[in-house]
Amino acid sequence: MATTEVQTRIALPAQEVFALIAQPDRHPLWQKDLTSDGLVSGDGTAGSRGREVRRVMGRSVTTEYEITEHTDSTDGTDGTGPMVWGFRSLRGPIDMAGVFTCAPADDGCEVRARISFGGWSGQAMARFATRQFAGYLDDLKELAESGGHPAGDPAPRA
Repeated sequence: MATTEVQTRIALPAQEVFALIAQPDRHPLWQKDLTSDGLVSGDGTAGSRGREVRRVMGRSVTTEYEITEHTDSTDGTDGTGPMVWGFRSLRGPIDMAGVFTCAPADDGCEVRARISFGGWSGQAMARFATRQFAGYLDDLKELAESGGHPAGDPAPRA
């Protein structure tokens, strides 16, 4: 498998950022090529399954995936250790697996995405994904630091 890794710092507690990562229905807010994402079975913890639809070169592409890891502050990390959300594709055009890690840092948290690709196109996909996932993390940072609302969208009224 070919692997790429990108990271960013976000000026918010890791728990707040992890909530955007560990809830698939919120992925389209920071992965702009996703048209939908959500669970099809399970409660969002390891073993749950999801389905995403992504626009790729003008076409809708569906990928089914399994959540392979879900460790948050309620899982015993007490907010001081890293929170982890991992996945692997089950069906779809690309053989991939990934792990997002949110670790507390002095000025908020550090978010790291490590994505691996299999198959004959793995090396090319990893090179392409470096830029793509760096953009996703930039969008995640903007979303998180704006209070969890896409740029230009007003915050919900209380």
